Amino acid sequence: MLFDLVQRKWGAIRARSHNERGTKLWRKGQLPAAENAFRLAIKRSASYAPAYGNLGSVLLDMHCYDEGFAMLQEAAQIAPRHAGILVNLGNAYAMSGRLTQAIKTYEKALSIDSTNTEALLNLTGPLMETCDWEGLRRQLVRLKACGSGGKPTDWLRFISPFHSFFLPLTRQEQLLIARRAAAELSKAIPPSRNRPKLLPKVSADKRLRIGYLSSDFHDHATAHLTSGIYGQHDRERFEIYAYSIGHPDDSPYRRKIVAGCDHFAELQDKNADEIARRITSDGIDILVDLKGYCGGSRPEILALRPAKIQVNYLGYPGTMGAHFIDYLVADPIVIPPEHEIDYSERIIRLPNTYQATDDQQALTEITMNRVAVGLPESAFVFCCFNTPTKVDQRSFACWMEILARVPHSVLWLLKTIPEVTHNLAAAAKAARIDHERIIFAPRLPKAEHLGRLRLADLMLDTFCCNAHTTATDALWAGLPLITLTGETFSSRVATSLLHAAGLPELAARSESDFIQLAINLANDVFRLQALRHRLDTSKYHTLFSTRKFVRDLEDVYLEMYRRQ
Repeated sequence: MLFDLVQRKWGAIRARSHNERGTKLWRKGQLPAAENAFRLAIKRSASYAPAYGNLGSVLLDMHCYDEGFAMLQEAAQIAPRHAGILVNLGNAYAMSGRLTQAIKTYEKALSIDSTNTEALLNLTGPLMETCDWEGLRRQLVRLKACGSGGKPTDWLRFISPFHSFFLPLTRQEQLLIARRAAAELSKAIPPSRNRPKLLPKVSADKRLRIGYLSSDFHDHATAHLTSGIYGQHDRERFEIYAYSIGHPDDSPYRRKIVAGCDHFAELQDKNADEIARRITSDGIDILVDLKGYCGGSRPEILALRPAKIQVNYLGYPGTMGAHFIDYLVADPIVIPPEHEIDYSERIIRLPNTYQATDDQQALTEITMNRVAVGLPESAFVFCCFNTPTKVDQRSFACWMEILARVPHSVLWLLKTIPEVTHNLAAAAKAARIDHERIIFAPRLPKAEHLGRLRLADLMLDTFCCNAHTTATDALWAGLPLITLTGETFSSRVATSLLHAAGLPELAARSESDFIQLAINLANDVFRLQALRHRLDTSKYHTLFSTRKFVRDLEDVYLEMYRRQ
């Protein structure tokens, strides 16, 4: 009896030791070694819940989803009152798209520990993704109460940089959020690793090495925008490297990107230090991060300062608040001069829109009709194919006002998960709009999606975070869109695209103007046809000339190098 007790106690001590070692390895990005340490912890003590929870999270990071989820469930069964384990389980639910379960699990963790920072931070996302606006309102009230003990902005520590784009926050608030995230990243970086490197003097025959870093070199919105630019670079002046930190696919987008680069490195299984050393050894002059703080990003790589010049571009429409990011590529509309003070990076602008496009995108040759896609033939079709996270309550209220004042109209939205359909139908009912006037469209391959966009009459934008790739898709398909010009980068993107497309009058300055513009266009078929004609005849001049865009981008790279 005493022997068994000693054995269990000793096993628990050994399990704790292996678990602590695994946690350190995990933080360093050494996932296989961390996995082995957590398995040893479980072997030493089969009832040691933290090891199960950590092993489950590491397996999820390694894309072993089934076993990872099973380990997290086992951990929650062993320790049902362990808030940290519940948070990890909630993360697994969120990652797998089971958002209602994620919300319930985070709420359970908060019922045990109301100050659990990770639960407070992570709950906001699923509420946005399901368009649960009442739940989101309650969550923001709770966050502000948690931060009420100090400065008025203390509650912002519970908002992630990515989620800050979808809330009605100011540029100054977004900068505070980003700076906090960057400071956390920098804590573990030796000072010698995060200083800018000295550059040799630029010469006429210098061939700059440009490195693109992303987890999205596959069938993803960023690849849809950028797949045409890599092969267009002037090889006499630039050598192009791509560093892939995401899992590959066999899509045409990935194949085009690989073919368009001089060097393409698969680094998704490497830790941050290994990747940084690879970039440094390649002698990259300008490292262009296409992710920022978005999902799948690895900003810790940039915190290690692997390149001489480091740039935030495209994937993250805002400031990273980091001393290790030198430049942010923008344009005169997304960041006018008077806004520069709210960005930590030096702003460098392209002459037209900052957003890359691919002028070789294919549209389906299959003839589509409204009945085949579930649309009424004679209705005026408003649409918005933005992700549900972007569909905020204020935008939706304006859309419902438009439907109310354009009686023979419908709203065509992207179909995602049942929770979104249910919540938006309930919101329409509350606005006294028949839910059958909201029609949900399934996801389609890109070429078919671009083809079906032609069946709509007008796209309505979201306000806090505009359509970005989705706006480009609409304009490429010949579909006009209207937007509301906001005060943050993410809320000014569609305005930038409309200016580049020669349709600046479709950017409203107020909600009432947005509503009235939509109503006027719905009632003026000739004006709408004229807009379509202008779009078809002008779009290649600025917005959809990939070659011209790349020349402008190269001028920006050269200017960065000269300045440095």
